[in-house]
Amino acid sequence: MEGIFSCLQQPGVAIEELLLLYNNGMTREGLNELGNALKCNTTLKTLDLSGSMSINPTDWDGFLSVLVNFNSTLENLRLWHNYLDDESLPILANWLVQSGRVKSLQLSFNHEITAEGWLNFFTALQQIPNLTLEELDISDNFIDDEVVLALLNALNNMICLKSLAIGSAGVTVQGWQILTQFLGSDNCKLTKLDFYGDNVTDDVVVTAAIALRYNNTLRTLSMGEIRDGGSAWREMSNTICNPSSIETVLSSNHTLIDLSENLGLECLLRLNALPSKREVVRQKIIQYHMFPRGYFDDETSSETPSVVNVDAFVGMELNVLPTAISWIGRDDIGLSVLYRLCQSLPELFESNLKVGWRGKG
Repeated sequence: MEGIFSCLQQPGVAIEELLLLYNNGMTREGLNELGNALKCNTTLKTLDLSGSMSINPTDWDGFLSVLVNFNSTLENLRLWHNYLDDESLPILANWLVQSGRVKSLQLSFNHEITAEGWLNFFTALQQIPNLTLEELDISDNFIDDEVVLALLNALNNMICLKSLAIGSAGVTVQGWQILTQFLGSDNCKLTKLDFYGDNVTDDVVVTAAIALRYNNTLRTLSMGEIRDGGSAWREMSNTICNPSSIETVLSSNHTLIDLSENLGLECLLRLNALPSKREVVRQKIIQYHMFPRGYFDDETSSETPSVVNVDAFVGMELNVLPTAISWIGRDDIGLSVLYRLCQSLPELFESNLKVGWRGKG
């Protein structure tokens, strides 16, 4: 392993990624060799030392200090399932300040770190403006509600953060609700949120659903296994598409495309995955206001319904009707709507064909 590390010191060798296998047999001496190599390396961007189970906290602290004291080019550091402790986190926080280029930090499953250690870590991050972190993974650690609050305060400085993973049995229902309420904040720029714990209940999912009505960035939301009593599904379904009116469809969430599987909202999520959000809105309006309610919930149905909802066309201004017809009839589904519309309300089109007609004589 020392031979690999020596390559990092060679000026003609440009290694950008070093991934050591999980439970890789890294020794204290090997870690010191790696630290010495990084002192003069100017190319390495990604380092994965996950599962280095024979390294004690003191040795980790010494290695992390190298990252602080030398101009490390690292952007992605993966240290999950190791023996980092409370003393390791202040060094990492200092590294984030000194580096100014760290994008990804993965620290899951570090059980030597206490809730107090995490609290101090995020309290320190609150004092660091404009952090460059894009991905943070602190799942499966000893975290409680107080840590969640400190994390949320720190997120105000993480203007680049797109992905957050957090999981702990120590967070209460109220703690998870506080976290999910952040999704409705103007400061939330997350595109992916992964959280899980024993206390992720229906109430937590409902809170997340309400917050997502004000969110247009989150694409993936994973909440572990949800014991849904019904209210979670209803609220999340109404968030992704509230069919009460065309206006509520327009104001629904059209961004979320990946959600905990057992909520059973795959049809709506597939709509949200369409590349054009205008098309997402169009499809939702057609499916929930032109066809019978629940028709598209049956994925086995292959026939178009024989009746469509014509209320939206009745009383429509004549100069608006051609635009509405063009907007609806862009694809096979829309053409089916127009065909059924002609069958259901032929007089609408017959009367419009006579507008402006002048007979001879």
